Amino acid sequence: MSVGEVCKQKLQNFVTFIATFTPPIYAHDLAKLTVEVDNLDSLKATFFVAQLVDGKESIIEKRDFTALCDSDIPDNVKVFLNEAIIPNTECHDKFWRYLDLFAKLTNSN
Repeated sequence: MSVGEVCKQKLQNFVTFIATFTPPIYAHDLAKLTVEVDNLDSLKATFFVAQLVDGKESIIEKRDFTALCDSDIPDNVKVFLNEAIIPNTECHDKFWRYLDLFAKLTNSN
């Protein structure tokens, strides 16, 4: 399995994980994100996860939500971060582990 294929698979898992904590009012936005991710080929999935983590190693290491929200992540991801992830402390560890994995995957290219 290529790095791109792993990125796509883990990105799809990441969206499923986010869905668990997303309030119903954002169901339409979640559906759009799911379709967007499902339609990415492995190269575009790699670029997507790279955009999430590129240059954010210290943010990820410190697990700094404020700095992450202030960084250049896609707006649709910021919505889910603010509405689904940050309010649910029980998912913080897994969220940061996903970002750490994405950083390692994209740095391996």
